[in-house]
Amino acid sequence: MRLYILCHNEQRFTEAQAAFSGYSWAVPIRMKYQNCTFENAFWKQLLEIKDEWINCEMVGALSSIAHTKVDLRDIDRIIHTPALWDSGYYHFTSNEKPIINEHPHLLTIVGDVCASLNLQIPTLSWCNYWMCAPALMERFINWYEESLLPTVMAHPLAMTDANYGRGKLTKEELIVLCGTPHYPHIPFVIERMNKAFFANITTEDSYVTRMYMIGGVDGGGSLKFLNDLIQVFPHIHRVIHKKDLVNIHFKINDILIVQHLFHDITPSMITNIYNTYKLRIIINVHDFWWFDKNSPHSAYLAPNINIAPDIKDMFDIAEIIIHPSQFTFNEYAKYFPSENFMVSPHIDFAILDSPLSIPPVTGTINIGCMHEFSEYKGKEYILYLQNTIKQYKMKNINILSVGNNIPVYKENEFFELIKKHNIHCLFLLNKWGETYCYSLSKYLKSGLPILYNSIGAVVERIPDVQQYKKVFDTVIEFNTANKMKLETKLTEMLDFIIENNHISTTKYIDLSLLVPPLYKHIFDSVPNTDIIALIHNKIKPFCIYFPQFHSIKENDYNYYPGMTDMTNLIAYLKYKGANSVDSPDINALRISGLDQYDLTNKSIIMKQINIAKTYGIYGFSVYYYWFTYNNITNKHTIMESCYNNFFEETIDNFKVYFDWANEDWTKNPAFTSKDSVNISNVYTRDTILANFNNLKRYFLHPNYYKIDNAPVFGIHHPFLISDSDLQLVESIFTEECYAMGFAGIHIIKNSMVKQYDKSFLMAPNYKIPRLSPDYTTYIPNSYKNDVIHTMFFSFNNTVRMFKPSKPHISKVTNVTPTLQLQYLKAIINSYKGTERIEINKIMLINSWNEWGEDMAIEPSDKKGCFYLDMIKRCLLEILL
Repeated sequence: MRLYILCHNEQRFTEAQAAFSGYSWAVPIRMKYQNCTFENAFWKQLLEIKDEWINCEMVGALSSIAHTKVDLRDIDRIIHTPALWDSGYYHFTSNEKPIINEHPHLLTIVGDVCASLNLQIPTLSWCNYWMCAPALMERFINWYEESLLPTVMAHPLAMTDANYGRGKLTKEELIVLCGTPHYPHIPFVIERMNKAFFANITTEDSYVTRMYMIGGVDGGGSLKFLNDLIQVFPHIHRVIHKKDLVNIHFKINDILIVQHLFHDITPSMITNIYNTYKLRIIINVHDFWWFDKNSPHSAYLAPNINIAPDIKDMFDIAEIIIHPSQFTFNEYAKYFPSENFMVSPHIDFAILDSPLSIPPVTGTINIGCMHEFSEYKGKEYILYLQNTIKQYKMKNINILSVGNNIPVYKENEFFELIKKHNIHCLFLLNKWGETYCYSLSKYLKSGLPILYNSIGAVVERIPDVQQYKKVFDTVIEFNTANKMKLETKLTEMLDFIIENNHISTTKYIDLSLLVPPLYKHIFDSVPNTDIIALIHNKIKPFCIYFPQFHSIKENDYNYYPGMTDMTNLIAYLKYKGANSVDSPDINALRISGLDQYDLTNKSIIMKQINIAKTYGIYGFSVYYYWFTYNNITNKHTIMESCYNNFFEETIDNFKVYFDWANEDWTKNPAFTSKDSVNISNVYTRDTILANFNNLKRYFLHPNYYKIDNAPVFGIHHPFLISDSDLQLVESIFTEECYAMGFAGIHIIKNSMVKQYDKSFLMAPNYKIPRLSPDYTTYIPNSYKNDVIHTMFFSFNNTVRMFKPSKPHISKVTNVTPTLQLQYLKAIINSYKGTERIEINKIMLINSWNEWGEDMAIEPSDKKGCFYLDMIKRCLLEILL
């Protein structure tokens, strides 16, 4: 990346050359408009050169005197970390102080404009020092032109006098130089509104998955594949030429499907797009074009195939390479790593195996070659038989070939055509290996006998029954001996036709399409249950579930009446503005407002379960609050009004287990500020038994997660229990489970502070005071395969600590979609390879609904199902 340092006069240009000489990315340039304020010149020039900056990695403003106001190491870090480029907005001089009235009327105009546009008034900063992704900048420019500028220009103070020329230029001279919209308050208002816009931006569209298909072949099976895909998934947009591709500003959650690149799009372009946006690249293999585009059907037979480096690079960055047959998988695996290969048939007819149906034979037996009449489809075999066998047992033999003696037909005309021509048999005498063959699909559906060569995918697809007669099963030289074999096999087929010609049925031909599970899983918004079942054999994602979000007396006493994390969230939104923090999607939960997010409402929990199931979540790990002492209500349990809802009816294909949040609330500043409260645990035989007796009914319920008839139970703070007391808990729980008829119990312990066997590694580590580490510190290069790992997408407990205000705010910084995806993939990859014992197939996701800590992955107002979709698609990699 190169960063252009904008200098608005010669003196600044000279200073910038010296100040930035140590940074290879810095390129000082003279601005087009000289000898006026930087603000006026920058905004005018930015709009004029939009076609240039829109294709950059980042865009923004960095004044030539940045070295006096900014730590250039911050900029250097971002420039050398491509993962930070995708969706970030970075302000290098931002602070939380209110802006000051540096120029007459500035505060008034900014305040009025923010009120008109429903934005929060920005805080103070030097406004010439920021960077963002070009797509975000373009979004700002569009908003600026359509909404901001008209609002500012309509303000009665916008064009009042102000000394912006600092004595150098008069108002009239400035207007001549920069134009009316850039005098006198407008550039300074735009600066502040730039920050306000990005601070309040609603990024809903940034989290919507868009799909694009590159397929350049306008004929044959390739075109059918493309048309079928777009018919079933109409939200997929076709891209043909480079000019269309380069104008798309991709996002990390977009999908780019590559089939062929026959036009001016190259593999290197695909790789560059991936490196820029880190979007999903999916390649669908159709033939052997990637081996040799000049002979895409026979290229696999060449003795020394040299794959172009740019094609290898493109295959390497693809998330999935979909092969239509094991045949193509095996051939491509000779030249490419197969770690990202998967086999799936194309979208095709719903029913293929039709019963035998041969129309009556009178004086002629009609044989159809209902595919392209070409060399690779066996043209020489067909012509040989046409010239050799013209009669058999007093029957004329009539071979009809599409494009030869019958016209090319449309896809939906096939069955009418074989009826029209009274076809008795079909030829599929391919010369080389078929990679899938849509013609075979129609042949099988017709019920007609087939004379075929069993080469390539045909071996996998055609059943071994009497009506299908094989000629060759290898690629052969068509010599005299093979000509005799071809004749012999044809006469066998003709005997079969004559013998069975009375078998003829009139039936309805169902042309509906069947979408394979893999395609449904990738391209549907709802994953495929068959694929999910395969995934759950290897990995079982459980989301940590916070059962609060309803009024409890403990919170009423410790905080304020009716307090929940949701009341805090509502208060925070009112104070900071609607775009300040994300919140649950009330439409997904079918509630009228955030105040209705009450987890004593069973219908909400059932909706959450249904949403989680459809995205491949195996279950919830629910926090379980049991205390020995509770002098507020004298109850041992807290929040049971929520989690009891999980056990009121049997839920199919979804499990729940408890994670005992055993940490005392007494004198814990994160829970209470009142010394008189006693909510705590002691660990004696009697108290442990009392806890277990409360758990019995849950353990017995079919919804509770058990492995080999042993319940799973987590202890969230085992490090607050002495080793001897922890051993006592495990001993009593095990004994009591055996007494109930269980095969023991699986107790898993949080190893966040101390290492244990049968453990789960909690993330983030919230026990670090004033947590503020970089998100990248949670993405190690390797993972253990004998523990349960935890994935989290974000952490910021500002909302939880907001009311009443507490000083214990913690957050993880540098959270971007690119890094979230990298983290999630690393976690899932640790579950591949070595076979795990069942308990260690659990993968924890923190969390389903921790809205007070910005960790929720359930559908949200701004991100929708972005996180769930990311999880869904990454889980597919466990099958690679």
